[in-house]
Amino acid sequence: SRTPAHVSATLLRLIEHREGAGPTAIGNGIAIPHCRSPIIARLLIAYGRRLEGIAWDAPDKFPVQHLFLIVAPPVEVSNEYLPALGALGAAARHRRFVDALDQAKAAPDVQAALRTDWLHEPLTAG
Repeated sequence: SRTPAHVSATLLRLIEHREGAGPTAIGNGIAIPHCRSPIIARLLIAYGRRLEGIAWDAPDKFPVQHLFLIVAPPVEVSNEYLPALGALGAAARHRRFVDALDQAKAAPDVQAALRTDWLHEPLTAG
């Protein structure tokens, strides 16, 4: 059955398996764990922040403070999974994006940071 506990346990197992293939921390205090699962009907993205940071095997060795979880079904007609992953990866390279996440007080602030087209923004120093 697809109880919330079953869904959570299944996704945790899949994310742990994916993380075993290589860490999903990408630097600048951001990690983007991701997987595909038949237990999910459409693309889901969740965001969480931990000010103290989480020890993660990031390329820059900084702890992760911003976590974006991406889960998608194995086959998706809309093809949103890889573009979403790529867009978040591109955004994470921008110090202004990280600063916006650091300063976010509520969900609308995070949503505003995500609405910027970071793929077409010039890279900022830092």
